[in-house]
Amino acid sequence: MLRSFKEHLKKLSREDMDDFSKRILVRTQFRVKDEEAKKYPQALKSLILVMPDLINQVQTLSHDRKIPHQEKQLIGYLLTLIHQPHEITPYRSFGMFGYLEDAYLTGKVYSRILRFLDEGGNSNHLELGDLPRDVSTWLNMAKKVVPSEAQKVDRMLEELVADRLDTFQRVMEERIREAQHINDEETKKSVFSFPLGMEQVPQGLEGQYAMN
Repeated sequence: MLRSFKEHLKKLSREDMDDFSKRILVRTQFRVKDEEAKKYPQALKSLILVMPDLINQVQTLSHDRKIPHQEKQLIGYLLTLIHQPHEITPYRSFGMFGYLEDAYLTGKVYSRILRFLDEGGNSNHLELGDLPRDVSTWLNMAKKVVPSEAQKVDRMLEELVADRLDTFQRVMEERIREAQHINDEETKKSVFSFPLGMEQVPQGLEGQYAMN
């Protein structure tokens, strides 16, 4: 499953890099200096592409006794969210950018797991070389691109570790609502589109039906 997921992400990155870069640069326009912003698309592409490797690594390291039970549970929650059917995660129809929140979630779980292993002097993760340090850098970049989504993920992880059992159910319900909203917006876009590439909405309805 992880192998096919990895191949899917690679294919997506080849086909969608231009649109992904534009979306990233638009969101960093007033938050990051121009020279620094140029590094963001490639860095966040790397964070997305490395998701399968991070998932595989945390699954392996989860057997370490130094990791608290509550932290190990995060891996199960992560896998459930990542492998949801497309109908519940239509934001992925936004191309590679649609995976950025999941990539942030994966990177955060990975970093939390390594924190406990580092405290105990465990070096099992060294087979990934500089990846732990790179992931930390990429996560900080992601926070500047999708700050509200990153904050939501951070809060969710803290609540799950605190055994707030209602948290995961709430997150799933939020995703379903978001999915319905996106589906509704896509339907509006289809209904109010015109032939020959003339995608516009009727006069007076721009504010109601304009898409981001």
